[in-house]
Amino acid sequence: MTTPTRLSLAIAIGLAPLTAPAAEELNPIVVTAGHTAQTVNEANASVTVISRSDIEKSAFTTVEDVLRTVPGLTIGNNGGVGQQSSVFLRGSNSDHVLVLVDGMRVGGAFFGTTQFQDLPLSLVERIEVVRGPRSSLYGAEAIGGVIQIFTRRGGQQEQGTSVMRAGNNGAAELVQHLSGGNENTRYNLSASVFDTEGQDAYIADNMEPDEDGFTSKSLAASVSHDVTERWRIGGNLLRAQGTNEFDDTFTPAYTYRDFVQQSGRVYSDYQATSRLNLHAQFGFGRESRDVQDSFPRNLETKRRQLKVRGDYAIGDHQMVSFGAERIDTEIEASATDYTTTERYNNAVFGQWQTINSPLDLQASVRHDDNEAYGEQTTGSVSAGYRVNRYLKPYVSVGTGFRAPNFNDLYSPFGANPDIQPETRRRPRLV
Repeated sequence: MTTPTRLSLAIAIGLAPLTAPAAEELNPIVVTAGHTAQTVNEANASVTVISRSDIEKSAFTTVEDVLRTVPGLTIGNNGGVGQQSSVFLRGSNSDHVLVLVDGMRVGGAFFGTTQFQDLPLSLVERIEVVRGPRSSLYGAEAIGGVIQIFTRRGGQQEQGTSVMRAGNNGAAELVQHLSGGNENTRYNLSASVFDTEGQDAYIADNMEPDEDGFTSKSLAASVSHDVTERWRIGGNLLRAQGTNEFDDTFTPAYTYRDFVQQSGRVYSDYQATSRLNLHAQFGFGRESRDVQDSFPRNLETKRRQLKVRGDYAIGDHQMVSFGAERIDTEIEASATDYTTTERYNNAVFGQWQTINSPLDLQASVRHDDNEAYGEQTTGSVSAGYRVNRYLKPYVSVGTGFRAPNFNDLYSPFGANPDIQPETRRRPRLV
């Protein structure tokens, strides 16, 4: 296999509908579009925010079902609940979408995709979907866009909520939330258990004549503490584990997959001066898949991620952000001998943008140095003007790239360890 790293150039021209400032629920704060907190109408990007209120009103039970409501996003699914799902954003491939959970990368390094079906919707606070290339801020995979999932948070008011659901095909769910705090400390602890007998995804003489069930147990926790008026520290943790059953063309016997999806971080936000804010976070991630079918195997990806960023306000209408990031990735495979099982990626990035102005300008650049495929520089420029509180035309140009995954580089089945980034660029309207 000689799949190259993909590098793309995208040009976007659009009209962003703006909402009245008084309607806070219609003009939410987002952070994924530009690292720093900004309202949807300040971002020169196509952004969709799905709040906890939106999730509860929709009565959806899976992350995939919620994402189906996002314009420009398509979901592919191999069966019922818990079966393999893939996300395609603006026509890009499923491995052209970067997925973050509380700011941390998730997904397997073998194929470069995320197991959305393993993420528990009941423990999600909100989802931000940014369409268009964002590699100049986030690095590899952010060609089609970025999906960031935020887990539940606590507030100053003590709350406890229990939810029980039941449906056909033996579906049942139990969710428990506990949250609270005071002026300085906030916490949340959420847990869920879901089980369904499922449906037979594929009926044929040579397939398993059984229902394809799914069970999942999940836990999310968060805490934050204001050490001083200028300094906040905190942490987040998400863990989901379970089993999904599926049909295998070559094995009529019972086949299933045990999974673990885990991510967490600790962070510090410090307001050094009235104009300078410093942010640092260290996180980890783990994705494990123990597959029992005609080719039994265990695939595990582990990540460690360190990121530091500074935001400096220049006057009242400009802001400069700068930072560095280190990601270490390690894989383990029980049935396949990969020639290399770990690699690192170092990156530096910078961004300039206008703030508190009807003219929204943004320029960003990022340089990645990867142990496997070398160096890659990406950038983006955008400009938008708020004609009124309901309308803002904008234009943006950006580059993005997809890093070769471990199968591309190191698998014993036709991999090419000398894959280099594809340098040809092709503009396209999005």
